[in-house]
Amino acid sequence: MACVLLVTAPTPTKETTIPHSTTGELAPRAPVAPKRTRQRREPAGAPSPGRAKGTGAPRRSTPPKGVGATGRARAPKTPAVSPPPQRKGLARGLAIAFWSVPPGQLVRRLLGLALVVALVCVFLLSLARTTTSVSGGQLLPRPGRAVAPDQSCHPDASGIPAPGPCGDTWRYTEGANQTGSVMAPPSASVAAIAQALRSVGSPLADDAPRRDGRTYAEYLWDEGKRTGVDPGVVMGFFNAESNYGIKGIATQTHDLANERPVPGRPTRCSNDGCYVYDDTWFDGIDRIYGLLADYARRGLDTAGKVIPTWAPSSDYNDDAVYSRNVRATMQALTAAS
Repeated sequence: MACVLLVTAPTPTKETTIPHSTTGELAPRAPVAPKRTRQRREPAGAPSPGRAKGTGAPRRSTPPKGVGATGRARAPKTPAVSPPPQRKGLARGLAIAFWSVPPGQLVRRLLGLALVVALVCVFLLSLARTTTSVSGGQLLPRPGRAVAPDQSCHPDASGIPAPGPCGDTWRYTEGANQTGSVMAPPSASVAAIAQALRSVGSPLADDAPRRDGRTYAEYLWDEGKRTGVDPGVVMGFFNAESNYGIKGIATQTHDLANERPVPGRPTRCSNDGCYVYDDTWFDGIDRIYGLLADYARRGLDTAGKVIPTWAPSSDYNDDAVYSRNVRATMQALTAAS
């Protein structure tokens, strides 16, 4: 019996010891826990083996919102602060401001924008009407402009401003001459007169001081103020006769009116006939103002009444074309003033 037990008994190892009971019999060995094996995870949505789809219990219960897995209340998370938006430009900002609002507010904003644009346009137009024009690099005020000029530039009792750029600030148009009246306030500024002369290369476009320190343009405006004849009317006849002194016999006679011979006056003749000769352009300016004032005293007080006598059809003139040219010149000068 002892031999059998010796053969069949397991050989003790280093890891396992076999305790003996007090009676000499073998004690039962402690049960060994089964080895855990890693199971393969089924894909999401796949039914567990032996169970119908949807009948298996969830593997892990989800704790209520705000409660951790241990049952303790979780501290609320601090919301992440987004960085400030970058500037995308004025145009894009305005577009976002307008189109990211409800339709009702968008209509009101568009109407407000239209009102602002209209007010800006009105302001710019009024500013253009009352702002300055430029002649020879000098600023010339338009009618109605609020100016506090130097007293040295203020016209004297005769209404004639002082020569030079300072006095030119007072040589402006005093209103349009709609009827073409010969005797009328200046309908053209000295700036417009000078610009018209320069535009065609007139010999009167010279800005150098001449008679009494005045330029030709200043003298043209001043004589109108002194005699009461509108300088715009004079410029209209001057342009119709010789395109401001660059055509015809006027280039030799210095006569703005192209006046036919008068007893006691020197003349110059050409293929077109003979005309009165003036020594200087200033003499020619004096002559045309005197002629128009004399016509007005005789009852020919508008350009339309003067032209048939001034440029009769018997002297190869077209009175209708002549009249249109005078009126067009006057309107252009007023618009440029």
